[in-house]
Amino acid sequence: MYRLRMILFIVFNIIFLNFNYSQNEYGIWANENCELFRTKEFALLFERLDNRFIAKLFHFKEKENHYECSSYGEIQFVDTIQTLKRIDYRCDSLLMAKSIGFLKSDSLIEILGLSGVQNLKLVERINVTNPYEMAFAEKETVGICLQEWMLGARLEMNEEKNVFRFSAGTNNHSYMFDIQENFTYCRSARIKSCNQGTLFAQNIRLYDDGQYKVAMMKKNNYLEKITPLEINLELFNPTACVYDATGFYWSLVRFEKNKIVLNGCSGEYVFQRLEKNSRALKEWIKLENK
Repeated sequence: MYRLRMILFIVFNIIFLNFNYSQNEYGIWANENCELFRTKEFALLFERLDNRFIAKLFHFKEKENHYECSSYGEIQFVDTIQTLKRIDYRCDSLLMAKSIGFLKSDSLIEILGLSGVQNLKLVERINVTNPYEMAFAEKETVGICLQEWMLGARLEMNEEKNVFRFSAGTNNHSYMFDIQENFTYCRSARIKSCNQGTLFAQNIRLYDDGQYKVAMMKKNNYLEKITPLEINLELFNPTACVYDATGFYWSLVRFEKNKIVLNGCSGEYVFQRLEKNSRALKEWIKLENK
């Protein structure tokens, strides 16, 4: 009986540890020159190497003992000049764990970049979850609804129109990887919402619309990522584009129970509440840090 109990104890712990090990890979990881967004199906990597900037997006499936990549995108900039744009709408290739993030400890992940192996520290844990009922917007819950309605990972691919667009929101950060025919916009940002609107602070921006071009990563990307945002409520203005040294203030214009409209610096930004059965999200992320 004692031996049987010991066997069951060992089996239980192996299963439990393996489950948590997988979950612990999900998060935002960074060092001074790299950043990784990692979930169950996606890995978005930003890397800086001197005056060179790289962004890679992997969409993959985890099998029994390996990963299979189903689609892939990559861009590269030298200074502000885009030197590479690649889209693989369909691929069937095996991925090394180090290509999308190999967990070394609970707070450290290893990834293979162009400059070699990078060790990244945990910035934010991500809890990938099942679809759930999102809250309805009310006067006193606009901030929480903005936080919740931005959560999750989306992927839009249209090979005929040459569109490959990924976006993701966590409780503290926002990501974009958007490649089109004559347009590239990939970025990482800290984000914080309240009942007056949202503060949006980019730490990485790779942009090229044919006329305006920029390639930027904050000097010490890790320190930037772990610094909490502090909102100045006096800067919200629904009729103007407002920004300071921290970031842009997207101000509340109006809201309904299923829709919130903010004044961004390129027009109105509309955020919709998703139903539990919505297919707009590839992955749902749990609301935390209310």
